[in-house]
Formats: sequence, structure tokens, C-alpha cells
Amino acid sequence: VVGLVHDLNFLHYPENFAPGAPRELRRSIQNWLQSADAVTVLSEAGKEEILALAEKTPRARVEIIPNAIKTLGQEEVAQQRADEPPTFLYPATALAHKNHWGLLQAVRKLALGEIPFQVIMTGSRIDEIGGNEPLANATVEKARQFYIEHRKVLAKTVSFRTARDSDELTRLYREAHRVILPTQYEGFGLPLLEAISHGTRVLCSSIPQFHEQVDRYELGAWVDFFDGDDPDSIANAMKRALHDQK
Repeated sequence: VVGLVHDLNFLHYPENFAPGAPRELRRSIQNWLQSADAVTVLSEAGKEEILALAEKTPRARVEIIPNAIKTLGQEEVAQQRADEPPTFLYPATALAHKNHWGLLQAVRKLALGEIPFQVIMTGSRIDEIGGNEPLANATVEKARQFYIEHRKVLAKTVSFRTARDSDELTRLYREAHRVILPTQYEGFGLPLLEAISHGTRVLCSSIPQFHEQVDRYELGAWVDFFDGDDPDSIANAMKRALHDQK
């Protein structure tokens, strides 16, 4: 019997879950650690997190089995983007740890300058951030309120899209000048590798999970890090990318 754990974001962002669910999830994982033969995680950071939950030495082996991507050959480079202006793509569900609020703050700062660009946000329930109905998730509601407050500037730059299928998501990845990932927590960070597999460079927050994948797959030349807690840092990384036409 093997338990598969993708992330433990309930430890950090309980508002993403129904009341009582984080406590139940913690108890379930503690039980798995003592009753399963093995528990798999996606990263070294995830292994450290899950072992910290154990109340005693786990019976189960905790193994890291990372997600896989197509390895890029030296001849494969990012295709020339035809978009005018350049586009940043953020593929993420509207949840607290995905940090749409921080990205919107950075976009507003940059949009007040003279460099034209667009940001496409895609993912489950993403359109709610641009809507007029209050949201139960307090952090996502901050993002919605910020968008409403600065709609005059942001509506010209930010669009909310739900990709209808994998083909449309693939097209968004390939057409983007950069994929941007300001998330503050990940169990692994699959969109980073998805972007690279489509030949698109990445801007992402400097969290251990992203650094681990960049090191594992030797992607340093494809990725630029920023401080996801600092909108100025996000905006500066975007500005550097806009000046880099690769």
C-alpha cells in the first residue's frame, strides 16, 4: 500500500479548505506514515514537510518521485513570440497560496510605465478575481478587491481566461513571452516544467521547490527568480524580461 502526497498546502493555507479539513488531512497523513508501506512525495522540500508531521518514527518509507518532463536538447530553443505586446502567462487556480494579489500589485506598478505588455491568468475559477461577487477565500478576495479598485489600469493589461482543453493551454504556453509563477508555496511546481517543455522561459518566486526543480533538470538558463512576497521584485523581474527579447 502506497500513499501519494502532492503537497501539504493545508498546513500553510487552511483557508483553501473547508473548516475542519486541515485537521483531518493532518491526521490521515500521520496514519499513512504508520500504516502504509511507502508514502511518496514530489520533492525534497515535501519530504521534509511530511516527516515533520510524524508523531513517531514512520513505519512507511518516504520516497521522492518527482514529476517528469521532456528533456530539452541543445537545438531546442524558445520559438520567436509573435505577440505584440509581449504576454506573461500565469496558469493557476484561484487559491490563497497562488498569490494573484501580489502579481496584480506588480502588474499595476509596471503598467504605469511606458512598456506595453499583457498578462493572461488562466485556471479554475480565475474569472472570479475579475468579478463583482465577494469571495469566501480571504486572500483571493484581497486580489479581487485590488483588481476592482484599480480596474481602470488593470483591465487594459490583465485578462482572465479558462483554457477549454489541453490544446488551448498548450497554445497559451507557447505564445507567452514568459510564464510567470508568483506562488508562495508548491509541493512540486508542475507549471514550471510544463513551460520549459513548451520552450517558454519562466519567471518564478524563489521558493525551495522551484529551486529544487531548476537544479534537478539543470534549467538555470531558462528561469529567473524573484521574491514572491515583494511586488517590486516581481515587477522588476517582469521589466527585465520585457527588455530581453529571447
